[in-house]
Amino acid sequence: MADYCVTVAKLTKLMGASTSPTTDRAVDRDMGSAPEQMIRVALDSFATRDADKALTLVELDELIDRANRNATEDVLSLGDSPQEREYGLRMLVVSRCVERIGDHAVDIGEQVVVPRHR
Repeated sequence: MADYCVTVAKLTKLMGASTSPTTDRAVDRDMGSAPEQMIRVALDSFATRDADKALTLVELDELIDRANRNATEDVLSLGDSPQEREYGLRMLVVSRCVERIGDHAVDIGEQVVVPRHR
């Protein structure tokens, strides 16, 4: 997860102040706080062995997955200028990183729900 965070930080720095309202809509609104919330839920459910809490991660992950799909659609609707395409491609990478962070949080939750056999 940390590697994905570094990638997002690097891309954010590269993008600077440039914005595209179309792609920002999906990434900011739907994906902004969900990964942080998922990580907190995953670690808390793991620490307390709370399977019910871990199961809520699946619903949160669906929000991120939907936002990732929306971001892809938004980028495909951007104009033809090289700046817009470059921005859009970077936003797709950011969106994918956020989506993978959510997947990893779900994986942590699965460790709580699925008993280990020894």
